[in-house]
Amino acid sequence: VSGGQRRRVTLGEMMTFNTPLLCGDEISTGLDTASTVDILRILSYLGRLLNRVTVVSLLQPSPEAVSLFDEIILLSAGGHVIYTGPAGEAVGYFRDLGYVQPDGMDDADFLLAVASSDRNHLFRPDLVAEERENEREEDGNDDGDKKNEHEEPAKNASTTNDQPEKPHTPESFAEIFQESKDGLKIADRQQQPWKYDWSKGDIGTTAKGEPYDIESFKQKYQNSFIMSVWLNMKRSFILWTRDRTYIRASAIKNIAMGLSVGAVFFETDVNSSFFGVLFQGNLFIMLGAMTAAPENLGDRAIFYKHADSNFYPALSYVIGQALALVPQMILDVILFGTIVYWMVGFTATASGFFLYLALFFSFNFTMGQSFGVLSAIAPSKTVVQAGGAVILLFNVLFCGFIISPDVIPDYYIWLYWMVPLSWVYRALLLNEYRSDDYSEEDG
Repeated sequence: VSGGQRRRVTLGEMMTFNTPLLCGDEISTGLDTASTVDILRILSYLGRLLNRVTVVSLLQPSPEAVSLFDEIILLSAGGHVIYTGPAGEAVGYFRDLGYVQPDGMDDADFLLAVASSDRNHLFRPDLVAEERENEREEDGNDDGDKKNEHEEPAKNASTTNDQPEKPHTPESFAEIFQESKDGLKIADRQQQPWKYDWSKGDIGTTAKGEPYDIESFKQKYQNSFIMSVWLNMKRSFILWTRDRTYIRASAIKNIAMGLSVGAVFFETDVNSSFFGVLFQGNLFIMLGAMTAAPENLGDRAIFYKHADSNFYPALSYVIGQALALVPQMILDVILFGTIVYWMVGFTATASGFFLYLALFFSFNFTMGQSFGVLSAIAPSKTVVQAGGAVILLFNVLFCGFIISPDVIPDYYIWLYWMVPLSWVYRALLLNEYRSDDYSEEDG
């Protein structure tokens, strides 16, 4: 997925909010001009349709993008606001300050140049004064206009004389705008009391003329916890079903491993071979969970984005992700476990077989969540791989297969009771040797 596609998805997610204000920071990054214009056109349309204010910041916008804005806020170095007002009046404002727009330069490039150090090349107050003089001469045809000719030149002359001899600085730009008509109007509005009193539940109306539900803005999450779990599970399940290549590869892998293990221990008559088969089967499960854990780091950026936007609680995400993995785990256990169970020759009972699959599934789920916790707190894939190797080492050493529990020192025996593999390995052995296939004489 490209960066532009991810950005468009993020915009779509944010636009689903029922909020009177939508803010977008540098939404054009990673997008071409056509895509940026299309997005801005949609935002402009939805703003009018839903009675929503949209504030968007752009770096070096195209002329087509600037033309879609009703008002613009132009920032210069140091974050100084040098203009705020209708987009169509911005060029005329800076022209009155002595800046000339060259032929062939569009309005967007002109405004960007004025806000940067390139304004030094555009500062021509003499040309501006000459253009004004020509305009007055063209308009001064009747007697009434002649009267104005004697007043206007004096007024504009003083204005021209007040022009600085060198281009403005961002600070002086900001001061001039604050003292301008638009700047004073903004300052006056800021001093006036807000007409909507949120403390009394009056926060305006929607596009349909209906009042906003103030309680909905006070809720951290719009969906209930159960609905959040369901949505996260549904999203993860859809992503899983779309990855047909992974599903096919996983099925082939489990079939191949099951046939290889079953062929080595095919209908074995040596009872002790069951120890190795069960250990090897669980080892394959741990290795599969460990190799899949580093890939989970890519989902963290999506979770952080959703969490910052209060899409859902973190616990609902964890539960939803875990439940969505259940179908894949069931598929793995059935394919691998069934082949091994019947080829090796475990106890041929329905209860023993289904308990065997249930134990394999529980261990698969446990290890998947264990490595999932590691991938949630580790800063990089390298740390996940190193931590996974440590978890694998402790499970292998202290599960009771390589080292018998009877010879584990007392100061290490607590690890035997802590690692998940020891519990499932012991349960699988009990499921086999406590069946009717074995008598007390067999030991």
